[in-house]
Amino acid sequence: MFESHDDTGADEGTLIVHDYLGHPFQIGLSNELARRGRRVTHLYRADLIGPRGDLHRTAADAVVRAVAGGADSTGHGNGRAVRPDGNTTVRYARAVRQAALAAVHEARAAGAVAPATLLTGNAPPRVQGELLRVARAQGWRYVYWLQDVYSAAASSGRCEAAWEAHTLRGSDHVVAVTDGFARAARALGVAPERITVEPNWAPLPAEYAPPGAAPWPPVAAFRRAGDPVLLYAGTLDKRHAPELLAHLAAACGRAGLGQVVVVSQGAGRELLERWRSERRLTRLTLLDLRPYDEVPAMLAAADVLLVTLAHEAGGVSAPSKLLSCLAAGRCVLTAAPPGTETARVVAESGGGEVTDPRDATAFCAAAVRLLTDPRRRARHGAAARIWARRTFRLTDIADRFTRVL
Repeated sequence: MFESHDDTGADEGTLIVHDYLGHPFQIGLSNELARRGRRVTHLYRADLIGPRGDLHRTAADAVVRAVAGGADSTGHGNGRAVRPDGNTTVRYARAVRQAALAAVHEARAAGAVAPATLLTGNAPPRVQGELLRVARAQGWRYVYWLQDVYSAAASSGRCEAAWEAHTLRGSDHVVAVTDGFARAARALGVAPERITVEPNWAPLPAEYAPPGAAPWPPVAAFRRAGDPVLLYAGTLDKRHAPELLAHLAAACGRAGLGQVVVVSQGAGRELLERWRSERRLTRLTLLDLRPYDEVPAMLAAADVLLVTLAHEAGGVSAPSKLLSCLAAGRCVLTAAPPGTETARVVAESGGGEVTDPRDATAFCAAAVRLLTDPRRRARHGAAARIWARRTFRLTDIADRFTRVL
């Protein structure tokens, strides 16, 4: 157990956490650090479509603020993700700057005197670079939370790679979410002693309902019919091989078993909508992203949770979506390139099975095998729950971040 510090204790300086996407586990970390007595303001981009964390605040939690992106269209309502141009990126970086300066000003008005710390990640390199410039001008400590290596992506431009390298080298410290990302940081010139590896995690629910109990309404009809559910939830774009989900829906149709339910918005969802119509995929259900409070019931409703990662994305991705699935204590079927962190975590946890994303036939065969073997699914689900509870203790994670910050 940790003692909470009150505002009259040592001044550790204002902590500004900028995670760009507003994901659940980052917000959970901010709240845990705030409950320990640190002044924490959590910033995220308002106009991006994606899974959000718990934005409801208690008196002890961090201050959570949405920052306007400055895009011409928010992208809400039509399932289209925002695709910012250079001007939009600069406008957003300036908006984060103003929000961060306001947070520090409020803290100083309340009596804080120690320098602030900016922990920032997930954002495009230009945004990160602009925030480094602000931190240096203000005398803040700058910690780069490396959750994406943009320069490793085939689509990365020379300018973007230069911004990323410059910002990583200029950081006071780098928190890399995988060993591979740490190697990438070293290759870009970051000294090893300024890098800490801290894997991502997922919030642990108090308890998930057992399969079949109080079914999540969108799949209740499938439950009544005795048809098992294969669920994909979260971001879906070309990095996640959406074609595998279409192949799986077709395989379920041939087998007369299973419903593929996809909860997502954006480019991958649009592809599936087109393929569902063109290929008459009657066992494919497409839903919009759900509120955070609904996520536990949604994951609990699945017989098999799906995680897909395209072969070409294997070197530039961390297994964040997989971690949420393991925390749910459900059997996970994963398509991931051999040797990736995603494949390693599945094997280490025992929470599911892995196939090569280049082999759609093997992926579909593994799904049908799991659907027809409830005992196998139960073994994987139990192993996932045990592993997640051992690995995702937020107090331990916050303790390690405190040493870095």
